[in-house]
Amino acid sequence: MDSVFFQQLINGLSMGSIYALIAVGYSMVYGILNMINFAHGEIYMLGAYMMYACLLSKLGIFGSILISMTVCAVSGMAIERIAYRPLRNVSRIIPILTALAAAQVVRSIVMIIWGSEPLIFPPIFNNEPVALNSSVKFFPLQILIIGIMIVAWLFSLWFFKYTKIGKAVRAVSQDQKTAWLMGIQVNRMVLFVYAYGSILAAIAGVLVANYYILIFPLLGFLGTMRAWTAAVLGGIGNLTGAIVGGLLLGLAESFTMGYISTGYRDAVTFIILIVVLLVMPTGLFKGRGQKV
Repeated sequence: MDSVFFQQLINGLSMGSIYALIAVGYSMVYGILNMINFAHGEIYMLGAYMMYACLLSKLGIFGSILISMTVCAVSGMAIERIAYRPLRNVSRIIPILTALAAAQVVRSIVMIIWGSEPLIFPPIFNNEPVALNSSVKFFPLQILIIGIMIVAWLFSLWFFKYTKIGKAVRAVSQDQKTAWLMGIQVNRMVLFVYAYGSILAAIAGVLVANYYILIFPLLGFLGTMRAWTAAVLGGIGNLTGAIVGGLLLGLAESFTMGYISTGYRDAVTFIILIVVLLVMPTGLFKGRGQKV
């Protein structure tokens, strides 16, 4: 196998890990409420901007990450409480329109505070490339991104399978009315899902900002396209499916850029989405039936 293959493999896995972290939030919300939270991508973008603001304020790396995750979690819960919950039992098209409006509100707030021009993100640590040979190299941040994704995936699997809150979330995703009759606080579990997904999105935003050293308001829209495609590919509503879908999408984009052209990167995303919806609309892991 040539050096281009290994180089694109590393690049694809690292970017696919970012997509996977964002896709988990989409998948969890759909699994519990059967709705598409299009504002989730803007939470991912907000995480990058909050990290940027905190680093400029000299709050330190760990303090900045904690604040970014907290702001994103609170924002995700606020969107659910204000924009989504009052419309939970109405026609499905109305929550979708509300989600698009909520995404625009978050994007507009970011543009009012930080402007519409791209900003240079201050790198968190030295990310000098490590050469495997004369033509293949990787960045330490790429390994960190893949490692964080694996840890988040394994922790999520453990949490939702063995903890009391995780079991309650799974019960709500199966049948909200029965879960309520059994004493589970459905609204609290929904808020928890939004907060949990928003924290993962914030982590993804911090990682991608440090990866590209550039942030801009449309970052959330681009993240929405790719993460939604990843969630659909893996099986919307299935946690492991979101992870696998994100990795596969990242690899598909990377190999397209490496062997064909960078100009076809976005086209690949939409082609995969169309093919999946036509051929296997439930995804690789048949997410609609398995949920969270």
